Amino acid sequence: MPTFEYRSVILTPQDLTEPRWVPALAEAGLNTLMLHAVRLPYDIDALINFRNSDVGRKLRDQCHAHTIGIEYEMHTAAWLVPRMLFRENPEMFRMDLQGNRTPDCNFCVSSEDAWAVFDERVRRLAVELPSDTGRYLLFGDDVQEGACHCPQCAALSASDQALLYANALLRGLREVDPAAQVSYLAYHATLRPPETVEPAEGVFVEFAPIRRCYRHALADPDCAVNRLQAQALRDNCAFFSEFPLHVTEYWLDASRHGGWQRPAIELPVSLDVLRRDLEFYAEQEAFSVATYAVMCDAEYWNHFGSPPLQEYGQALLAR
Repeated sequence: MPTFEYRSVILTPQDLTEPRWVPALAEAGLNTLMLHAVRLPYDIDALINFRNSDVGRKLRDQCHAHTIGIEYEMHTAAWLVPRMLFRENPEMFRMDLQGNRTPDCNFCVSSEDAWAVFDERVRRLAVELPSDTGRYLLFGDDVQEGACHCPQCAALSASDQALLYANALLRGLREVDPAAQVSYLAYHATLRPPETVEPAEGVFVEFAPIRRCYRHALADPDCAVNRLQAQALRDNCAFFSEFPLHVTEYWLDASRHGGWQRPAIELPVSLDVLRRDLEFYAEQEAFSVATYAVMCDAEYWNHFGSPPLQEYGQALLAR
């Protein structure tokens, strides 16, 4: 059996306007497709509508015919605790470093009212977007500084608050899917391990080094940027030593490599870096690897051809 049990690509419904994606995933030996929402919370509603559409049903049938499971990988706090609640319930939302309550992102993890809304909507999300694998990669909002700093939350690091989020997700999801597993996202402000909160059984760590350097392998000691990222991974593996490791990478992410601007640029993929990265992740006992491939849509394929899926799949299966 390959080292990496789950071998994945992360796409949006817009990327799947390219009809060659699913056969190409199967040919590359990939067994999981993660669907992603970008503009939050609107794209989560759009993703629900997509799943229920004829196109969405056709996609599921096509994936299942190729033994490819569908999962969802996205930031969810703005959907789970809607921003419209701020006007009448500002205490549900986070306090910034200036002492102001704000609905800009996430919410106050000390607010019982916020958690009550969260729990109800988690159950709804599990019904609307069920995972074929039982894995749910859902996490707080995509911001560099999104922790709550109210008097009750101030002692909790951003990573502690993110792990509270993951633990609560697990409880809610298991009311709908008893075998659910959820990810704790080590990313941006949560790249360092938690300090005081312990993971519940069923939580796995998801390492996403979005600020890494792709001119060098992650474990290359000659790259100062990647030395910090690699050490953060080692530290998270030590903290979550009894829990599985999933890696989310950006090797094939035209959106990231092009500065999130259109038109997409041709991917500057170094196959040597890719292979060395996978060797390092295998050494850290990762059981699952995904790469974003956002903006590799029909326009990308028409201009540049297929992204290097075959090379990615071969490198994964070689471990």
